[in-house]
Amino acid sequence: RFGSVQLALTIWAPPRCYPSPVVGLDHCGASLEFEAAAMLTPRKRVCDMTCEDMRSELKVMRRKVSGDKSDLRSRLREVCNENDRGWLRNVHGQTTGGAYLASGEHRHVYAATYSKGPRKGEPAVYKVFKTPGCQFERQFFDQDIRAVQKAASIIREFNEMYEHYTLGEDAIKRIYLNQPEVWTSVGDETELCLVEPRIEGRFVKFNSNTGWVLDSDNLSEALTHFSYHRTKGAFLLCDIQGGEYPSHFVLTDPVVHSVTREFGATDGGPEAMTSFFARHRCGRFCQPGWARAAPYGMPARYAAVPGTRFFVR
Repeated sequence: RFGSVQLALTIWAPPRCYPSPVVGLDHCGASLEFEAAAMLTPRKRVCDMTCEDMRSELKVMRRKVSGDKSDLRSRLREVCNENDRGWLRNVHGQTTGGAYLASGEHRHVYAATYSKGPRKGEPAVYKVFKTPGCQFERQFFDQDIRAVQKAASIIREFNEMYEHYTLGEDAIKRIYLNQPEVWTSVGDETELCLVEPRIEGRFVKFNSNTGWVLDSDNLSEALTHFSYHRTKGAFLLCDIQGGEYPSHFVLTDPVVHSVTREFGATDGGPEAMTSFFARHRCGRFCQPGWARAAPYGMPARYAAVPGTRFFVR
């Protein structure tokens, strides 16, 4: 069992609006009934939704559905999925269970259930490092939290930029990001893990931190390109992965490359940024004139692999 000790990161999105397409991408997650309805009805931009529309979306996303139209819009535009669902009261969460779910390049992931707090009864995951001793070192978790914080700020600006765009009658899909917190074991307060809401449905890896790409025409590739352009080459958001649903994406475990290599072992710095752009073909969501670290087709420093790479300093 793991319980919350302190809030590792808090991010609030400014009230804006954006949305979602259906062209050529798989859909997974929500109920079949919800997906079928979404395929028949053009997806609306948040600014065009009625209160009933927004409550329906928020319910599917397991977010609060109370409040007036302004409250609903603000909640639907909030980028981060939090363990406390954005509640303002001081309620400490806790999880139970621990069935092995999957393993990434450097962490094991376990399925759990929130047993206390605003998400009580909902599915969760907790993540522990594979390397012995890492689960006791707060600095490793802090690097992950800071990468999520930077990723969230980039995603927020990306959503704001595309808030009025549509593909035919469908608005551009909203992008959300799971916000992990560092929790401690109830039995051993020195043992740490990252806890966040579980992404249900099919889990998809859209790109990696070495330039591997599932489909260059995906919205995820424009997000990565945008991150470099918007930050004037200081950062590149990649390792895009998570769930895709009829109206939105929910991402987790992002990697951020930085000029200063400030985000730990998965941050490959300028060389990794160059490797991404050496393989990046701009798709339908990229904008003309966005800056690049390298032209398409130039030699890449790193081999493109689907997994998350560690860069030796």
